[in-house]
Amino acid sequence: MSELMTKTLAGVFPGHKDRLYYLQEKVEADFFSGPHKDLWEVINRVALMTGGEVATKKTVTTALDRAIDLPIERRASIEDTFTEVLNYGEVSEVDFRTSVSYLEEDYRKSKLGEGMSSAMEVLTRGIRKGNDTIFGVDPALEELHMAIAEVERIGHGVMPEGSIYDEQALLMKELESNEAMMRIATGIRPLDDLTFGGAGAGELWLIAAYAGVGKTFFCTNLGYNFAFGEGANVVYLTAETLREQVLRRLLVRHTHDPKFNLPNGLTSSALKKHTPENPILTPQQIQQWHNVINDFSTRQEGRGEFHIAQIPMNAKISTIHAKLNKINNAFPIDIAIIDSLDLLSPEVKRAARREELNDILTSAKHLGTAFDNGRGLRVISPWQTSREAWKKARETGRYDKSSMAETAEAERKADLILGLLEDPQNEYKLKGQTLKFRDSTPKDFEVSIDYDRGWVGSNDRAGAVQETDMLEASGFADL
Repeated sequence: MSELMTKTLAGVFPGHKDRLYYLQEKVEADFFSGPHKDLWEVINRVALMTGGEVATKKTVTTALDRAIDLPIERRASIEDTFTEVLNYGEVSEVDFRTSVSYLEEDYRKSKLGEGMSSAMEVLTRGIRKGNDTIFGVDPALEELHMAIAEVERIGHGVMPEGSIYDEQALLMKELESNEAMMRIATGIRPLDDLTFGGAGAGELWLIAAYAGVGKTFFCTNLGYNFAFGEGANVVYLTAETLREQVLRRLLVRHTHDPKFNLPNGLTSSALKKHTPENPILTPQQIQQWHNVINDFSTRQEGRGEFHIAQIPMNAKISTIHAKLNKINNAFPIDIAIIDSLDLLSPEVKRAARREELNDILTSAKHLGTAFDNGRGLRVISPWQTSREAWKKARETGRYDKSSMAETAEAERKADLILGLLEDPQNEYKLKGQTLKFRDSTPKDFEVSIDYDRGWVGSNDRAGAVQETDMLEASGFADL
Protein backbone atom coordinates (compact mmCIF):
# COMPACT_ATOMS: atom_id res chain seq x y z
CA MET A 1 0.00 0.00 0.00
CA SER A 2 2.85 2.37 0.82
CA GLU A 3 4.36 1.65 -2.61
CA LEU A 4 1.04 2.47 -4.29
CA MET A 5 0.71 5.78 -2.40
CA THR A 6 4.28 6.74 -3.28
CA LYS A 7 3.75 5.94 -6.95
CA THR A 8 0.49 7.91 -7.07
CA LEU A 9 2.07 11.03 -5.61
CA ALA A 10 5.21 10.60 -7.73
CA GLY A 11 3.05 10.81 -10.83
CA VAL A 12 2.40 14.49 -10.10
CA PHE A 13 6.11 15.43 -10.12
CA PRO A 14 7.82 17.28 -11.51
CA GLY A 15 5.29 19.96 -12.32
CA HIS A 16 2.39 17.95 -13.81
CA LYS A 17 -0.38 20.47 -13.11
CA ASP A 18 -2.98 18.51 -15.03
CA ARG A 19 -2.27 15.42 -12.96
CA LEU A 20 -2.45 17.44 -9.75
CA TYR A 21 -5.90 18.70 -10.70
CA TYR A 22 -6.96 15.18 -11.66
CA LEU A 23 -5.73 13.81 -8.34
CA GLN A 24 -7.48 16.58 -6.39
CA GLU A 25 -10.71 15.71 -8.15
CA LYS A 26 -10.44 11.95 -7.71
CA VAL A 27 -8.96 11.40 -4.23
CA GLU A 28 -9.46 12.54 -0.68
CA ALA A 29 -6.93 12.86 2.13
CA ASP A 30 -8.13 9.62 3.74
CA PHE A 31 -7.14 7.65 0.65
CA PHE A 32 -3.62 8.06 2.02
CA SER A 33 -2.28 7.24 5.45
CA GLY A 34 0.61 8.20 7.70
CA PRO A 35 3.22 10.55 6.21
CA HIS A 36 1.75 10.10 2.72
CA LYS A 37 -1.49 11.64 3.98
CA ASP A 38 0.43 14.48 5.62
CA LEU A 39 2.38 15.07 2.41
CA TRP A 40 -0.77 15.12 0.30
CA GLU A 41 -2.26 17.78 2.60
CA VAL A 42 0.96 19.82 2.30
CA ILE A 43 0.83 19.51 -1.52
CA ASN A 44 -2.74 20.82 -1.47
CA ARG A 45 -1.78 23.66 0.85
CA VAL A 46 1.04 24.66 -1.48
CA ALA A 47 -1.36 24.59 -4.44
CA LEU A 48 -3.73 26.84 -2.52
CA MET A 49 -0.95 29.28 -1.61
CA THR A 50 0.52 29.43 -5.11
CA GLY A 51 -2.63 29.47 -7.19
CA GLY A 52 -2.46 25.84 -8.27
CA GLU A 53 1.26 25.20 -8.68
CA VAL A 54 2.80 21.77 -8.08
CA ALA A 55 4.89 21.69 -4.91
CA THR A 56 8.69 21.91 -4.93
CA LYS A 57 11.22 21.35 -2.18
CA LYS A 58 11.26 25.07 -1.51
CA THR A 59 7.48 25.51 -1.30
CA VAL A 60 7.07 22.37 0.82
CA THR A 61 9.72 23.68 3.22
CA THR A 62 7.89 27.01 3.39
CA ALA A 63 4.57 25.29 4.11
CA LEU A 64 6.14 23.14 6.84
CA ASP A 65 7.81 26.20 8.38
CA ARG A 66 4.40 27.83 8.69
CA ALA A 67 3.04 24.79 10.52
CA ILE A 68 4.50 25.97 13.82
CA ASP A 69 2.79 23.28 15.94
CA LEU A 70 4.04 20.40 13.79
CA PRO A 71 6.15 17.95 15.87
CA ILE A 72 9.75 17.53 14.69
CA GLU A 73 9.38 13.77 14.16
CA ARG A 74 6.27 14.21 12.04
CA ARG A 75 7.94 16.87 9.92
CA ALA A 76 10.94 14.61 9.38
CA SER A 77 8.62 11.81 8.18
CA ILE A 78 6.95 14.16 5.70
CA GLU A 79 10.30 15.34 4.35
CA ASP A 80 11.60 11.76 4.04
CA THR A 81 8.43 10.70 2.21
CA PHE A 82 8.69 13.70 -0.12
CA THR A 83 12.28 12.77 -0.96
CA GLU A 84 11.14 9.20 -1.65
CA VAL A 85 8.38 10.49 -3.95
CA LEU A 86 10.76 12.78 -5.85
CA ASN A 87 13.28 9.95 -6.29
CA TYR A 88 10.70 7.46 -7.49
CA GLY A 89 11.26 8.28 -11.14
CA GLU A 90 9.01 9.10 -14.07
CA VAL A 91 5.50 7.65 -13.96
CA SER A 92 3.69 7.30 -17.29
CA GLU A 93 0.19 8.66 -17.78
CA VAL A 94 -1.29 5.18 -17.94
CA ASP A 95 0.54 4.04 -14.79
CA PHE A 96 -0.46 7.21 -12.95
CA ARG A 97 -4.17 6.87 -13.71
CA THR A 98 -4.05 3.14 -12.95
CA SER A 99 -2.47 3.80 -9.56
CA VAL A 100 -5.15 6.38 -8.77
CA SER A 101 -7.83 3.81 -9.63
CA TYR A 102 -6.18 1.18 -7.42
CA LEU A 103 -5.85 3.67 -4.57
CA GLU A 104 -9.52 4.56 -4.86
CA GLU A 105 -10.58 0.91 -5.07
CA ASP A 106 -8.50 -0.05 -2.01
CA TYR A 107 -10.06 2.75 0.00
CA ARG A 108 -13.57 1.78 -1.10
CA LYS A 109 -12.94 -1.83 -0.07
CA SER A 110 -11.63 -0.62 3.28
CA LYS A 111 -14.64 1.62 3.93
CA LEU A 112 -17.12 -1.08 2.93
CA GLY A 113 -15.35 -3.60 5.15
CA GLU A 114 -15.41 -1.17 8.07
CA GLY A 115 -19.10 -0.52 7.50
CA MET A 116 -19.94 -4.22 7.40
CA SER A 117 -17.94 -4.86 10.57
CA SER A 118 -19.58 -1.95 12.34
CA ALA A 119 -23.04 -3.09 11.21
CA MET A 120 -22.35 -6.60 12.50
CA GLU A 121 -21.20 -5.19 15.84
CA VAL A 122 -24.37 -3.09 16.12
CA LEU A 123 -26.43 -6.16 15.25
CA THR A 124 -24.81 -8.52 17.73
CA ARG A 125 -23.43 -6.45 20.61
CA GLY A 126 -24.40 -2.81 20.18
CA ILE A 127 -22.02 0.15 20.11
CA ARG A 128 -21.85 3.46 21.94
CA LYS A 129 -22.56 6.65 19.98
CA GLY A 130 -22.34 9.70 22.18
CA ASN A 131 -24.48 9.02 25.23
CA ASP A 132 -26.55 6.33 23.53
CA THR A 133 -26.10 2.65 22.71
CA ILE A 134 -27.40 1.60 19.32
CA PHE A 135 -28.36 -2.05 18.90
CA GLY A 136 -30.53 -4.22 16.66
CA VAL A 137 -31.49 -4.76 13.05
CA ASP A 138 -32.62 -1.26 12.05
CA PRO A 139 -29.58 0.56 13.48
CA ALA A 140 -27.34 -2.08 11.86
CA LEU A 141 -29.02 -1.50 8.49
CA GLU A 142 -28.56 2.25 8.95
CA GLU A 143 -24.87 1.71 9.66
CA LEU A 144 -24.55 -0.41 6.52
CA HIS A 145 -26.47 2.12 4.40
CA MET A 146 -24.08 4.83 5.58
CA ALA A 147 -21.09 2.76 4.51
CA ILE A 148 -22.63 1.96 1.14
CA ALA A 149 -23.44 5.63 0.55
CA GLU A 150 -19.85 6.57 1.36
CA VAL A 151 -18.52 3.95 -1.05
CA GLU A 152 -20.92 5.11 -3.77
CA ARG A 153 -19.96 8.73 -3.15
CA ILE A 154 -16.28 7.91 -3.57
CA GLY A 155 -17.04 6.05 -6.79
CA HIS A 156 -18.74 9.22 -8.10
CA GLY A 157 -20.96 7.22 -10.46
CA VAL A 158 -21.70 8.44 -13.97
CA MET A 159 -21.65 12.23 -13.77
CA PRO A 160 -23.05 14.45 -16.53
CA GLU A 161 -20.60 15.43 -19.24
CA GLY A 162 -20.52 16.18 -22.94
CA SER A 163 -19.54 18.64 -25.65
CA ILE A 164 -21.06 22.12 -25.64
CA TYR A 165 -21.80 21.63 -29.33
CA ASP A 166 -24.38 18.99 -28.44
CA GLU A 167 -26.28 21.19 -25.98
CA GLN A 168 -28.42 23.27 -28.34
CA ALA A 169 -31.68 21.62 -27.27
CA LEU A 170 -30.92 22.21 -23.58
CA LEU A 171 -30.04 25.86 -24.15
CA MET A 172 -33.17 26.45 -26.24
CA LYS A 173 -35.22 24.81 -23.51
CA GLU A 174 -33.77 27.20 -20.94
CA LEU A 175 -34.56 30.16 -23.19
CA GLU A 176 -38.16 29.07 -23.72
CA SER A 177 -39.05 27.85 -20.24
CA ASN A 178 -37.93 27.71 -16.63
CA GLU A 179 -37.78 23.90 -16.67
CA ALA A 180 -34.12 23.61 -17.59
CA MET A 181 -33.15 26.00 -14.79
CA MET A 182 -34.90 23.61 -12.40
CA ARG A 183 -35.85 26.36 -9.96
CA ILE A 184 -38.51 25.72 -7.33
CA ALA A 185 -40.41 28.69 -5.94
CA THR A 186 -40.23 29.39 -2.21
CA GLY A 187 -43.68 30.99 -2.06
CA ILE A 188 -42.13 34.17 -0.65
CA ARG A 189 -42.50 36.61 -3.54
CA PRO A 190 -39.52 38.95 -2.98
CA LEU A 191 -37.21 35.98 -2.41
CA ASP A 192 -38.43 34.32 -5.60
CA ASP A 193 -37.97 37.58 -7.51
CA LEU A 194 -34.41 37.90 -6.22
CA THR A 195 -33.48 34.32 -7.10
CA PHE A 196 -35.14 34.29 -10.56
CA GLY A 197 -37.80 31.85 -9.45
CA GLY A 198 -36.59 30.10 -6.32
CA ALA A 199 -34.00 27.50 -5.34
CA GLY A 200 -31.96 26.01 -8.18
CA ALA A 201 -30.54 22.50 -8.41
CA GLY A 202 -27.08 22.28 -6.90
CA GLU A 203 -27.48 25.43 -4.82
CA LEU A 204 -26.58 25.80 -1.14
CA TRP A 205 -28.69 28.32 0.79
CA LEU A 206 -27.86 29.48 4.32
CA ILE A 207 -30.57 31.19 6.37
CA ALA A 208 -28.54 33.20 8.87
CA ALA A 209 -29.90 34.59 12.13
CA TYR A 210 -29.22 34.61 15.84
CA ALA A 211 -30.82 32.12 18.23
CA GLY A 212 -34.57 32.51 18.60
CA VAL A 213 -35.07 34.89 15.68
CA GLY A 214 -36.79 32.33 13.46
CA LYS A 215 -34.32 30.77 11.03
CA THR A 216 -35.53 27.19 11.68
CA PHE A 217 -39.15 28.36 11.58
CA PHE A 218 -38.41 30.08 8.26
CA CYS A 219 -36.88 26.89 6.83
CA THR A 220 -39.87 24.82 7.94
CA ASN A 221 -42.18 27.18 6.05
CA LEU A 222 -39.95 26.98 2.97
CA GLY A 223 -40.23 23.19 3.11
CA TYR A 224 -44.02 23.39 3.35
CA ASN A 225 -44.22 25.80 0.40
CA PHE A 226 -41.93 23.62 -1.70
CA ALA A 227 -43.93 20.44 -1.10
CA PHE A 228 -47.51 21.70 -0.80
CA GLY A 229 -47.27 24.72 -3.07
CA GLU A 230 -44.89 23.51 -5.79
CA GLY A 231 -45.20 19.72 -5.64
CA ALA A 232 -41.48 19.25 -4.89
CA ASN A 233 -40.15 16.30 -2.90
CA VAL A 234 -38.63 17.52 0.36
CA VAL A 235 -36.52 15.80 3.00
CA TYR A 236 -36.24 17.67 6.30
CA LEU A 237 -33.36 16.44 8.46
CA THR A 238 -33.51 17.80 11.99
CA ALA A 239 -30.82 17.81 14.65
CA GLU A 240 -31.93 20.88 16.61
CA THR A 241 -35.68 20.24 16.84
CA LEU A 242 -37.59 17.07 17.63
CA ARG A 243 -39.26 15.46 14.64
CA GLU A 244 -42.67 15.80 16.31
CA GLN A 245 -42.15 19.56 16.69
CA VAL A 246 -41.38 19.92 13.00
CA LEU A 247 -44.49 17.89 12.19
CA ARG A 248 -46.63 20.11 14.41
CA ARG A 249 -45.26 23.30 12.82
CA LEU A 250 -46.11 21.97 9.38
CA LEU A 251 -49.60 21.02 10.53
CA VAL A 252 -50.26 24.49 11.96
CA ARG A 253 -48.93 26.03 8.76
CA HIS A 254 -51.42 23.90 6.83
CA THR A 255 -54.36 25.57 8.60
CA HIS A 256 -53.75 28.59 6.35
CA ASP A 257 -54.84 26.63 3.27
CA PRO A 258 -57.81 28.58 1.86
CA LYS A 259 -59.93 25.40 1.70
CA PHE A 260 -60.41 25.53 5.49
CA ASN A 261 -61.76 29.10 5.45
CA LEU A 262 -59.68 30.08 8.48
CA PRO A 263 -58.36 33.56 7.57
CA ASN A 264 -55.78 33.59 10.36
CA GLY A 265 -55.21 29.87 10.64
CA LEU A 266 -55.19 27.98 13.93
CA THR A 267 -52.62 28.29 16.69
CA SER A 268 -50.06 25.85 17.96
CA SER A 269 -50.63 27.09 21.52
CA ALA A 270 -54.24 25.89 21.36
CA LEU A 271 -53.14 22.53 19.97
CA LYS A 272 -50.58 22.12 22.77
CA LYS A 273 -52.97 23.08 25.55
CA HIS A 274 -55.74 20.67 24.57
CA THR A 275 -55.43 17.21 26.15
CA PRO A 276 -57.96 14.40 26.83
CA GLU A 277 -57.59 15.19 30.55
CA ASN A 278 -58.06 18.90 29.94
CA PRO A 279 -60.35 19.22 26.86
CA ILE A 280 -60.34 23.00 26.41
CA LEU A 281 -61.47 22.92 22.77
CA THR A 282 -65.14 22.80 21.83
CA PRO A 283 -66.43 19.96 19.61
CA GLN A 284 -66.59 22.42 16.68
CA GLN A 285 -62.97 23.43 17.21
CA ILE A 286 -61.87 19.82 17.50
CA GLN A 287 -63.62 19.11 14.20
CA GLN A 288 -61.66 21.95 12.59
CA TRP A 289 -58.44 20.29 13.67
CA HIS A 290 -59.66 16.89 12.46
CA ASN A 291 -60.36 18.37 9.03
CA VAL A 292 -56.89 19.91 8.87
CA ILE A 293 -55.15 16.73 10.07
CA ASN A 294 -57.05 14.47 7.65
CA ASP A 295 -56.25 16.70 4.70
CA PHE A 296 -52.64 17.26 5.78
CA SER A 297 -51.93 13.54 6.09
CA THR A 298 -53.42 12.53 2.73
CA ARG A 299 -51.35 12.30 -0.44
CA GLN A 300 -52.95 14.46 -3.11
CA GLU A 301 -52.25 15.44 -6.68
CA GLY A 302 -49.95 18.43 -6.86
CA ARG A 303 -48.29 17.75 -3.51
CA GLY A 304 -44.75 16.52 -3.20
CA GLU A 305 -43.44 14.02 -0.69
CA PHE A 306 -42.34 15.43 2.67
CA HIS A 307 -40.05 13.16 4.68
CA ILE A 308 -38.89 14.21 8.16
CA ALA A 309 -35.90 12.42 9.69
CA GLN A 310 -34.22 12.92 13.03
CA ILE A 311 -30.44 13.22 12.64
CA PRO A 312 -28.47 11.02 15.08
CA MET A 313 -25.95 12.52 17.45
CA ASN A 314 -22.51 13.14 15.90
CA ALA A 315 -23.94 12.87 12.38
CA LYS A 316 -21.67 13.82 9.49
CA ILE A 317 -22.33 14.82 5.90
CA SER A 318 -21.65 11.19 4.98
CA THR A 319 -24.47 10.23 7.40
CA ILE A 320 -26.76 12.70 5.66
CA HIS A 321 -25.67 11.41 2.25
CA ALA A 322 -26.46 7.84 3.29
CA LYS A 323 -29.89 8.80 4.56
CA LEU A 324 -30.69 10.78 1.41
CA ASN A 325 -29.54 7.95 -0.86
CA LYS A 326 -31.81 5.54 0.97
CA ILE A 327 -34.82 7.88 0.72
CA ASN A 328 -34.01 8.69 -2.90
CA ASN A 329 -34.69 5.04 -3.72
CA ALA A 330 -38.31 5.64 -2.70
CA PHE A 331 -38.78 8.98 -4.48
CA PRO A 332 -36.47 11.47 -6.23
CA ILE A 333 -35.49 14.15 -3.72
CA ASP A 334 -35.59 17.75 -4.89
CA ILE A 335 -34.72 19.61 -1.69
CA ALA A 336 -32.88 18.72 1.50
CA ILE A 337 -33.37 21.03 4.47
CA ILE A 338 -30.71 20.29 7.09
CA ASP A 339 -31.36 21.76 10.51
CA SER A 340 -28.61 22.51 10.79
CA LEU A 341 -25.19 22.17 9.14
CA ASP A 342 -23.36 23.89 11.99
CA LEU A 343 -24.48 21.10 14.35
CA LEU A 344 -22.90 18.33 12.26
CA SER A 345 -19.60 16.63 13.03
CA PRO A 346 -16.68 16.80 10.59
CA GLU A 347 -15.52 13.78 8.62
CA VAL A 348 -12.01 14.44 9.93
CA LYS A 349 -11.27 16.01 13.30
CA ARG A 350 -9.53 19.37 12.88
CA ALA A 351 -7.53 21.53 15.26
CA ALA A 352 -10.15 24.30 15.25
CA ARG A 353 -13.94 24.31 14.92
CA ARG A 354 -13.62 26.95 12.20
CA GLU A 355 -11.71 24.47 10.02
CA GLU A 356 -14.31 21.79 10.71
CA LEU A 357 -17.13 24.11 9.65
CA ASN A 358 -15.23 24.87 6.46
CA ASP A 359 -15.06 21.15 5.70
CA ILE A 360 -18.76 20.67 6.47
CA LEU A 361 -19.82 23.52 4.18
CA THR A 362 -17.57 22.30 1.38
CA SER A 363 -19.06 18.81 1.69
CA ALA A 364 -22.60 20.22 1.79
CA LYS A 365 -22.01 22.15 -1.41
CA HIS A 366 -20.57 19.05 -3.08
CA LEU A 367 -23.59 17.05 -1.90
CA GLY A 368 -25.86 19.56 -3.64
CA THR A 369 -24.02 19.47 -6.96
CA ALA A 370 -23.14 15.76 -7.16
CA PHE A 371 -26.20 14.09 -5.62
CA ASP A 372 -27.85 11.31 -7.60
CA ASN A 373 -25.04 11.16 -10.15
CA GLY A 374 -25.16 14.87 -10.89
CA ARG A 375 -28.93 15.40 -10.98
CA GLY A 376 -28.37 17.85 -8.18
CA LEU A 377 -30.11 18.78 -4.98
CA ARG A 378 -31.10 22.03 -3.32
CA VAL A 379 -29.52 22.14 0.14
CA ILE A 380 -30.96 24.67 2.61
CA SER A 381 -29.85 25.11 6.19
CA PRO A 382 -30.25 27.53 9.09
CA TRP A 383 -26.94 29.06 10.16
CA GLN A 384 -26.48 30.77 13.51
CA THR A 385 -24.66 34.08 13.59
CA SER A 386 -22.51 34.99 16.57
CA ARG A 387 -23.89 37.08 19.41
CA GLU A 388 -21.43 39.83 18.52
CA ALA A 389 -22.63 39.94 14.91
CA TRP A 390 -26.25 40.02 16.08
CA LYS A 391 -25.62 42.88 18.50
CA LYS A 392 -23.83 44.84 15.79
CA ALA A 393 -26.69 44.23 13.35
CA ARG A 394 -29.24 45.45 15.90
CA GLU A 395 -27.23 48.64 16.30
CA THR A 396 -26.72 49.28 12.58
CA GLY A 397 -29.99 47.79 11.40
CA ARG A 398 -28.28 45.32 9.09
CA TYR A 399 -26.08 42.24 8.93
CA ASP A 400 -23.06 42.27 6.61
CA LYS A 401 -20.75 39.61 5.21
CA SER A 402 -18.49 39.80 8.26
CA SER A 403 -21.41 38.32 10.21
CA MET A 404 -20.42 34.97 8.69
CA ALA A 405 -16.82 35.30 9.87
CA GLU A 406 -16.99 32.02 11.82
CA THR A 407 -16.03 30.39 8.55
CA ALA A 408 -14.77 31.81 5.28
CA GLU A 409 -16.41 28.94 3.40
CA ALA A 410 -19.89 30.22 4.26
CA GLU A 411 -19.42 33.14 1.88
CA ARG A 412 -17.44 31.13 -0.67
CA LYS A 413 -19.58 28.02 -0.95
CA ALA A 414 -23.11 29.31 -0.37
CA ASP A 415 -25.11 30.47 -3.39
CA LEU A 416 -27.46 32.46 -1.17
CA ILE A 417 -26.94 33.83 2.33
CA LEU A 418 -30.14 35.34 3.68
CA GLY A 419 -29.90 37.17 6.99
CA LEU A 420 -33.00 37.46 9.18
CA LEU A 421 -33.08 40.33 11.66
CA GLU A 422 -35.99 41.08 13.96
CA ASP A 423 -37.78 44.42 13.64
CA PRO A 424 -37.67 46.11 17.07
CA GLN A 425 -40.84 48.06 16.19
CA ASN A 426 -42.92 45.07 15.13
CA GLU A 427 -42.73 41.54 16.52
CA TYR A 428 -44.52 40.21 13.44
CA LYS A 429 -41.87 41.46 11.01
CA LEU A 430 -38.42 40.24 10.03
CA LYS A 431 -35.94 42.06 7.84
CA GLY A 432 -34.77 39.75 5.08
CA GLN A 433 -31.24 40.80 4.17
CA THR A 434 -29.43 39.10 1.30
CA LEU A 435 -25.77 39.07 2.30
CA LYS A 436 -24.90 37.20 -0.88
CA PHE A 437 -26.57 35.86 -3.98
CA ARG A 438 -24.27 34.38 -6.56
CA ASP A 439 -26.25 35.34 -9.66
CA SER A 440 -27.47 38.89 -9.02
CA THR A 441 -27.22 41.99 -6.86
CA PRO A 442 -28.50 41.28 -3.33
CA LYS A 443 -31.73 43.00 -2.32
CA ASP A 444 -33.41 43.38 1.05
CA PHE A 445 -37.08 42.81 1.78
CA GLU A 446 -39.56 42.43 4.61
CA VAL A 447 -41.05 39.16 5.86
CA SER A 448 -44.19 38.68 7.97
CA ILE A 449 -43.90 36.02 10.66
CA ASP A 450 -46.27 34.59 13.24
CA TYR A 451 -44.78 31.78 15.32
CA ASP A 452 -48.02 30.73 17.00
CA ARG A 453 -49.93 30.48 13.74
CA GLY A 454 -47.04 28.80 11.92
CA TRP A 455 -46.86 31.38 9.13
CA VAL A 456 -44.01 33.07 7.29
CA GLY A 457 -44.76 35.10 4.18
CA SER A 458 -44.30 38.31 2.28
CA ASN A 459 -47.74 39.73 3.09
CA ASP A 460 -49.47 40.80 6.29
CA ARG A 461 -51.50 37.65 6.85
CA ALA A 462 -49.30 36.73 9.81
CA GLY A 463 -50.02 38.89 12.83
CA ALA A 464 -52.89 40.51 10.94
CA VAL A 465 -54.71 41.29 14.17
CA GLN A 466 -51.83 42.19 16.38
CA GLU A 467 -53.90 43.89 19.08
CA THR A 468 -56.39 41.01 19.31
CA ASP A 469 -56.04 37.97 21.52
CA MET A 470 -54.20 35.27 19.56
CA LEU A 471 -56.63 32.49 20.39
CA GLU A 472 -59.66 34.62 19.59
CA ALA A 473 -58.15 35.57 16.23
CA SER A 474 -57.75 31.89 15.43
CA GLY A 475 -61.41 31.08 16.04
CA PHE A 476 -61.05 30.07 19.69
CA ALA A 477 -63.10 32.86 21.27
CA ASP A 478 -64.77 30.39 23.65
CA LEU A 479 -61.52 29.37 25.38
